[in-house]
Order: sequence, then C-alpha cells, then structure tokens
Amino acid sequence: MLTGKRESDIGSGRFAPVERPRIHWIAARVGTLGPSIAGVILYLTYWFPSRYRARIISIFLMGIPVSGWIGGPLAGWIMHDLSGLHGLRGWQLLFIYEGLPAIALGITAYFFLTNGVAQAKWLSDSEKAIVLADVQAEHVSKSESGGRVVADALPQSTILRSGLCVFLHHVRDGRDEPVGTHAHQRSGSE
Repeated sequence: MLTGKRESDIGSGRFAPVERPRIHWIAARVGTLGPSIAGVILYLTYWFPSRYRARIISIFLMGIPVSGWIGGPLAGWIMHDLSGLHGLRGWQLLFIYEGLPAIALGITAYFFLTNGVAQAKWLSDSEKAIVLADVQAEHVSKSESGGRVVADALPQSTILRSGLCVFLHHVRDGRDEPVGTHAHQRSGSE
C-alpha cells in the first residue's frame, strides 16, 4: 500500500500501475488543514465560553461546504468564460481572482485579530469585562472539576465507534468503494 505497487505483482516481477497511496494525502491534509482548524478552535476558546462555543464552531465549520458551493461554480466560470482576459489563461486568472481576496483577508486579520479579549481595541472596557468574566468563570469551574471531560467520554461506546469509523475511512487506500471491497476485487474473485 505504501509503495504504490500491488504485493502480488511485486513477487512475480510485474509492476502494476502506480497507485497513489492515500496515506500521503492524509499526511498533507493533517499538515496543512488540521493545524489551521485547531488554531481557530483554540482562538475561539479565548472569546466564547463553552455554552456558546459549539454553535460558534459549527458556524465556522459550515464555511467549508459553503465555500465549495460558491467557490466551485465561481472557479468554473472564471476558468471557462474569462480565459484569455488580459492575455491570461483561465487557471492563471483563477489564482489571481480567488487568491487576492484570501491574501487581503489574511493581511486584514493579522492587523485586526488580537491575542485575546484584553487587547481588543474595538471593544469598550465594559464589553471586555463581560466577555472576560464569562470565559474566566468557565476556566475556574473546569479547574475545580478536575478537567476529566475527555477521560470520562472515551470509554463510551458511541465515541469509540465513531472514532473507528473515521479512522477506517481515512486509512483505506484511496478508492471510493467501501472498506474491504477493493481487496476482494484484487484477488480476482467476484
């Protein structure tokens, strides 16, 4: 699986068509997407107590499919209908038209976002006090309870089954069939 060749073909001296191992895609995704989402979730913990956090995180995560719904057709339109504009190909225009707003937003966020509520210049002192009181009250209650929320949740069978499903989904070797069907097809039997 990790070499890109089928085991039955390696022993016989034949080489199969190269199969892209999914493990590389997972590593790349975890390396790029994972920390950014984790960083945003950590940042939201500085601003929202847990009673609001699930709602806020779900709104943030809904941006992923919404961006695909809007960005996919927009990218197709840019690449198809605007190709040749300014002497550029469609994919070049796509990088410019969809890349520049992302760069501008990143620069704006660098100057606008602060390290916490106390440094926010756009909040009044009374607003800062309200947000800080909510977040600090939650931290005090968590430290008093011992913070065993994760340790208490792990033995639950629903959590373990869900984790196993996600693990199996990401570990299979990159095909769209359910886990196990491609191994049956490889052996030649139906």
